[in-house]
Amino acid sequence: MPFESNHLAHSGAQITLHAVDVTLGGNPILHDVHLTVTPSSRISIIGENGRGKTTLLHVLAGRLTRMQCRGSVCG
Repeated sequence: MPFESNHLAHSGAQITLHAVDVTLGGNPILHDVHLTVTPSSRISIIGENGRGKTTLLHVLAGRLTRMQCRGSVCG
């Protein structure tokens, strides 16, 4: 059964990452990431194990502190 939601996205809703760097335990995880997601965007996050996919999702969800993540996240 397909996912259905009663919540409609605002027509101007957008997520933007600008020059995001993430370092955890002294190890660079993400470097200079730029991303814009609009309401009409369809995206997929794929890659090998350990390449930062989950970290990127944590950035988007606001789960990392400013000490761990530099750059700007809007949305």
